[in-house]
Amino acid sequence: MNNKGFAITSVIYGLSILGMMIVFILMGTISSSRRNVTEQAKAVENFLVHLNQASAIINGNGSFKVPKGESGWYRFEAFGKKISDGTLGAYTTGIIYAEEGDTLFTKVTSDGTEIRYGSSEGEIIMRAQRARSPGVAPGGTTKCYRGGTPSGGNIDANTSDIVKVGSTYETFNGIKAGGAVWIQDCDATDPAPSYIRGFVSSKETGDFNHAFVDGLMLANASNYDDGKVIITLLKERTNNGEYLTATNNKFNGATHLKVAGVDPSLGTYSVYYSCATGYSADEKTITQKVVACTSPCQIDSSCKSLDDVAVVFDNPYVNAINTTIQLKKGGSFKNIYQSGSENGVPTGATGIHISAYQPDSFTDINHGNYYIIPVIADTKVLSAAASKDHISDPLTVQPVNGEFYQKWSIDLISSGSVQNYTNITNKTGKSEYRIMDLARYKALNVAYDENRLGNNVATSETFNSVSRNDPQVWNVVPMKDGTFAIKTIVESFNASAKTGFLYADPTDKYIKIGLTKDSASGDDNSRQPTAAERFYLYSIDFGQ
Repeated sequence: MNNKGFAITSVIYGLSILGMMIVFILMGTISSSRRNVTEQAKAVENFLVHLNQASAIINGNGSFKVPKGESGWYRFEAFGKKISDGTLGAYTTGIIYAEEGDTLFTKVTSDGTEIRYGSSEGEIIMRAQRARSPGVAPGGTTKCYRGGTPSGGNIDANTSDIVKVGSTYETFNGIKAGGAVWIQDCDATDPAPSYIRGFVSSKETGDFNHAFVDGLMLANASNYDDGKVIITLLKERTNNGEYLTATNNKFNGATHLKVAGVDPSLGTYSVYYSCATGYSADEKTITQKVVACTSPCQIDSSCKSLDDVAVVFDNPYVNAINTTIQLKKGGSFKNIYQSGSENGVPTGATGIHISAYQPDSFTDINHGNYYIIPVIADTKVLSAAASKDHISDPLTVQPVNGEFYQKWSIDLISSGSVQNYTNITNKTGKSEYRIMDLARYKALNVAYDENRLGNNVATSETFNSVSRNDPQVWNVVPMKDGTFAIKTIVESFNASAKTGFLYADPTDKYIKIGLTKDSASGDDNSRQPTAAERFYLYSIDFGQ
């Protein structure tokens, strides 16, 4: 080798050694960074592990085949098409068991967005009704509002126009003086109504091989321009069992079911429950049974697990006040749901529906990912900013479109016996939570760091895990009627008007801080949160 060649070789070796040193330095830096991983990175990792990525998003007609090795439980979300005048479609969702090789087809028809089993012309197992005729009614499930606006009138706690429907006073947004509002039957033939196979409120009974559990149907909810389906793998089947893990353990081992305290003015009602009865390895199906019974009733001994319970009132326009659902497990009956006469939850034609896969409204909630649905706007969900340009904007209430900025991670920070963050000590003595949107993992926080009455709420900040930041810390309070109140722990801005509970204000579509104190008594706990300060937490996980 001549000197020139040697010099070139030396340069090459030198560059190689330098490159290796740079790689080692980078690896060391990365290793150090990993040892000091930020909370936001942890949140991303938790999301990927806990929720899984959507297995499929299908717009319009299409199909989904369960991949090899991925037999398990899948959540399907179906969005009915809205129409040109802004009238909204319906939203339906449920969890179904599917084996590898099973094929499910989505089909957008004149009725709505359908999910069919086996072929594009196969058995319909779910439908989200499309928006109906312009100016007539939205896509319906269990109730439709007419009058006021083409989209059907959204419940609004602040309008002065109050319309009496049945035995319930409800208020509607957009209704002008002298305007007429009524609830009409959504089970019209044109288009066909929303539908969930085997769901207890569909009033079907019998055994189904392809049936959903944990069903939800919302009328006037879908803001999607065309039929859309989101499919998410929740849990792969393991050798430890074939059944989905229930979140609400009050359902475990129940032998009897009772409905008590129903107000006689509400009229007659029916009771339904669903359960898994068996798994067939040959047919690769889990059999789901839906049973109609008369309270009190004995739960069928073939039930491997109790999944859903529904009380369906024959008069669909009632508020389920003074109603208690009880389960018996060997001893006496115990309440799993109770509604008060003052704060009864308006649940429409479905009456009351309770799922074993939803959080227990008597106890602390589980870690998980949720839709947060205001009671007074129960066809809409809390939504963070849709783009980073609006990240500092206040929280809004919007129709469902299935995007991650409408889905929320609720995680325990600390309680009396648990502390999940070394640097954050419990301040209230109650369970404390962080609440983050799944789009950018920005934490729900009180705007301006002030607990001022009527103050806006946003998700503009990354959760602070290094030191306690009270505007990002929340108590999630079970109300024992299927709803939850969400309360900030920030100290009151004004001693004469203490504040705390999130307040849904559909008039301007914002979420604000509502009043928690009865000014007459001066006691923060002197009253229960109003309907505007209550939310449904609908889990989009399978439960842990």
